[in-house]
Amino acid sequence: MADMFTFTVPGGFWRTEEIIALKRRIQATGKPVRIQTYDTVQGLQWNGGRLTFTPGLVQKEQAAICPFSADSLPEAVERVRYLNREGIGFHLAFNNILESLDVEDEAGNYLLQNLHHEMNGVTIATRALWRHITANFPKFERTASICFVLKGDEQYRKACGEFEKVVALPTMAYEPERLRGLPLDQLVFIANDECYLFCLRKDHYAIVSRCSMSGNSTRSDQVMNFGRDVCLGKGTDYWERTDKLFDQEWAGGIWRAREQQLAEEGFTEKDHAYLLAITPATRRNLIQLGVRNFKLQGREYNNASYQGKVIEFLERMVRDEI
Repeated sequence: MADMFTFTVPGGFWRTEEIIALKRRIQATGKPVRIQTYDTVQGLQWNGGRLTFTPGLVQKEQAAICPFSADSLPEAVERVRYLNREGIGFHLAFNNILESLDVEDEAGNYLLQNLHHEMNGVTIATRALWRHITANFPKFERTASICFVLKGDEQYRKACGEFEKVVALPTMAYEPERLRGLPLDQLVFIANDECYLFCLRKDHYAIVSRCSMSGNSTRSDQVMNFGRDVCLGKGTDYWERTDKLFDQEWAGGIWRAREQQLAEEGFTEKDHAYLLAITPATRRNLIQLGVRNFKLQGREYNNASYQGKVIEFLERMVRDEI
């Protein structure tokens, strides 16, 4: 029997019909692919990772916003139960990285209590939530968020010992020798990640987490409190900090490999593949190596972007690479 691939797609709380239709189309291919989904409601202090409104990106196209909030949790729970009945697992995305978050938060615990099922899981980025969920909600599959920003092999091995799944940084995709020393069945890669390959992620995640902890869930709040220079402006200070953070020989080697792969396949700056942190060639290498878990970003995408960069992207990947 062929190894099962798992794809975790965004927008589970409100793109339920699209995701169910996707699952049925993928199932009809007869390929060993499982579809599951993830999401969070707006306004939770445990949120992080992504903003509702991304300054600099949304002037051109309005971002999508999950219609559910702490005031409509029962309806959100019913959406997940609908997905579960259709055979689709759901992961709560609690990506706040601040250990000072309140594990007794009423809204967060309501979701944990009402979605506690073997089909479902949680993606988290704090030790505080790991302890809370491990002790009180053992049925959930626990995933270590990319927001942990794991670096060395020992950090990855430790995370794999504490979590069922671990989302890896995209740079890891270019280091097959390192990957061979890790449990590949537990690693997850974000297949359509468009962040800069050497993004200073921790700065970004810290500010988004503070926004969530402070209740900054509206566009105006986030524009005011999210600094463009952290990841969008990429001014002089950004590049200076990047140079200090990454070993230049190591980073240069990965970047040259990426550029060479894109050139060999004829991709230019006009192609979507050129924006991806993980190139199509590296993605195929991951599959050949034995990686079977992929996540897709896009909770904040509008309808057109979601259709093209999530749904069509995934179906093309399944058709051509699996």
